[in-house]
Amino acid sequence: MPHIDMDTETATPAERTRDPLLVRLLPKTTRGCVATGVLLGALGCGLALYAVVRRGARAQPTRQADAIIVLGAGCEQPGPRPRPVYRNRLVYARDLWQRGMAPHIIVTEQSPAAEAAREYLLAIGVSEDAVELENRSTTTYENLALARDVMRANGWRRCIVVSDGFHLSRAVRMCRDLGLDPQGAATPYSLIEQRPGGRVKYTLREVGVYVIYLLTGR
Repeated sequence: MPHIDMDTETATPAERTRDPLLVRLLPKTTRGCVATGVLLGALGCGLALYAVVRRGARAQPTRQADAIIVLGAGCEQPGPRPRPVYRNRLVYARDLWQRGMAPHIIVTEQSPAAEAAREYLLAIGVSEDAVELENRSTTTYENLALARDVMRANGWRRCIVVSDGFHLSRAVRMCRDLGLDPQGAATPYSLIEQRPGGRVKYTLREVGVYVIYLLTGR
């Protein structure tokens, strides 16, 4: 007749958890579940934010504004001349201005990029009195915060923000947080958005930068 350990048979669940093997396994299992939950949560948030960024990439203005803000993208030397990414934004700002969507265009980014952008706009048909200059900013947030100062000095609040599509969800959010009434305008000339690889690469990067903005406000 097999021997039956009466202590084991009659042990309560709480007593069984004192088994050395269970004591060793349970913490690892708990940590694994927590880590998996955190990972799945982060992945879900990332996918949701990716969708938000891509939805913003299709933004186009539907009503007139006081000014068009063009987000800076650097300049080339010698020249200086706006980089191709910046030129593609400026050309679309010119198109919107010609369509009567706003009477003013604010070019942004620290010197000499802003001055180069202004000269480029004049060369492609924008009148000199329509161009406003913001030439101190070095980041997207500064582009918009300092452009807001230009707008406030002129009594303006409604704006159209021109950039590559992947950039617009965050830019429009920043404008609202800065007290402006914004609309996004994705340039149709964006080489980044036209290339699937570039579109995915820059959208993923934008998700990370957007998270930083949501955490820090900058």
